[in-house]
Amino acid sequence: MYLTPIKIPGKRKRSNTKAAVETRKALNRKPGRPFKPLQNAHSNIPHTTTPSVKAPKIRTLKTLKSRRKMSLLEKLPTELLERVFQFCLNLDLPKASPVIAGKLSSATVFNWTVMRVSGPSWEREYARDKAGEGKDFSEADGHGRDRDMSEEWGEEDGDLQSRVLKCRWASLEVLLRAKEAWIQRYAVDRPFVPTYFLKSKNKPKAPLLALQIPAEPLNSQATNTPPPELPPPISEPTSPSPSSPRLTPTQFHTLDYDLFLSFLSQPDGPSPWPLISWSSSSSLSPNIEIPHSLLTPPFTPTSLQHLFYLLKSGARVSWLTNTSGEVAFEGLKEAIKECNVQAVHLLVWSGLLERLDVEVLVWTLRNVGAGPESKVEGGGKIIGLGIEEKVRTVNQVLRLGFAAIDARERGRVEVELLEMRDEAIMRDDEEGLEFVRRVVESETLRGVVDVRV
Repeated sequence: MYLTPIKIPGKRKRSNTKAAVETRKALNRKPGRPFKPLQNAHSNIPHTTTPSVKAPKIRTLKTLKSRRKMSLLEKLPTELLERVFQFCLNLDLPKASPVIAGKLSSATVFNWTVMRVSGPSWEREYARDKAGEGKDFSEADGHGRDRDMSEEWGEEDGDLQSRVLKCRWASLEVLLRAKEAWIQRYAVDRPFVPTYFLKSKNKPKAPLLALQIPAEPLNSQATNTPPPELPPPISEPTSPSPSSPRLTPTQFHTLDYDLFLSFLSQPDGPSPWPLISWSSSSSLSPNIEIPHSLLTPPFTPTSLQHLFYLLKSGARVSWLTNTSGEVAFEGLKEAIKECNVQAVHLLVWSGLLERLDVEVLVWTLRNVGAGPESKVEGGGKIIGLGIEEKVRTVNQVLRLGFAAIDARERGRVEVELLEMRDEAIMRDDEEGLEFVRRVVESETLRGVVDVRV
């Protein structure tokens, strides 16, 4: 009786063809078990001239499902898993499994999450009346739509909003898209008057009563704090005119950010408070925490736009409930070193205006432009960014926090500028002398400090 041949699973045999033998000889390997070929390798012959770089793995939902044993929750259809996430609203659920994270990574889930978390804040931001009517929105609807919406979205939760903003998928594009979807569903017929960064773009407010007007207007030149913004007048809402169509959140943000950049394009100027408005809407909870990634370098154009949107929505740093105040202050120092005027203005706007004292100004004069790209010569001269960027950054700090300087602050600044002038003369540093000269001749310090260069 002949023996039955048995094929052993997993046993591998090398090919004995002529081409395979030549390939093995070219590799010059020791005899033994053949190595497993790489999936993303383009060639089996190693390159000796260039170092080997491991190709990145492409992780798709299909490969994740095929290579691991899935749990009962992971095996659920995407529609049911989305319903589970909407019911629990646990942001840690996608972190539990890459399969669950892949199934929940859709624009629909992102929009719903932002609308669910920010819906109560947006409900407070937009007017309660319909356009062209004076009745309450819930009463004018007649179907209990506003009451149903409050029951669907729940109460405002600042901690949950902060956690959503810290997610990697919560980009500015996602936030604006979700807000537009919420407006189209709940507030398309509600009046909304936008408040721009430049006061010249805002509509003039209705005249107030004589008792509400102060005897002497607030002089913004005599204080370092922005004047308080008057609340919008209570009037009958009117329907928008056909000539001025309603802007979407994306269009309004783009236009307002362009106005912000146009204002900062000026290298110097007077006190900014009569020109700009730091007023913000109530699009976010007052207890929200700004993500630390937006308060620290690198300050990219995308991160600056995102921070601008959060500040316009009412977000501010806190010195009591979290560490965002300390993080923002360190980020301000880095922005001054990089001469990033946009980041300096936004970080001061976030809640650091009261921290702009004379010591911060002295530190700015000494360290402006001393970013990572700068270097120090033997004589102590810092070579980095150009003098234009340095003077522009110092002027921004002066305009925001030193529109009015008392005698003690003036003396401290004069002493520091005189020391910088003498040090530049000893080093024969023409650029340092020019920097001191431009700072002294700025609109904020001109005629205030007595420093001759």
